[in-house]
Amino acid sequence: MQTVWKSAILATAALALSLGTPAIAQDDDGAEASALLRAIGMLPMEGEELSAVMAKAAKHPLGSEQNPVRAKAPEGQRAYLKRLRCPNGKAPAFNRLGNIGPGIYGSIVDLYEIKCKGGLTAEVVIDMYHPDYVEMRPIPGFTIEAP
Repeated sequence: MQTVWKSAILATAALALSLGTPAIAQDDDGAEASALLRAIGMLPMEGEELSAVMAKAAKHPLGSEQNPVRAKAPEGQRAYLKRLRCPNGKAPAFNRLGNIGPGIYGSIVDLYEIKCKGGLTAEVVIDMYHPDYVEMRPIPGFTIEAP
């Protein structure tokens, strides 16, 4: 199933790039095209739509599928994870498990496994399509250092 999903994303990305993002986003079927572009990270959610989704997400634990950590690009994902601290104050080891499809913000999200010495493990979902955002809160069970 994941292969089919990846093929669909690649085909959509190729179509978007060949036709030009602004043309797709403004065609007669704008809502559907916008959803496709958002799913491949080419059209971020903004304004009232973003505010409404953020309010819905806040009802769930940070780092869950319903409330992914927001970050800027892969570098932002790694920067967030490097700032996390285990209960013993040490940085956890982390490993990207892969993408898990579109998240609550409409873009593809990644799943990471986090391991602390001493046994604490967690999974965290991160949405890397938030270019102007740096998450300051830790996921449950961890603390976080300032950027």
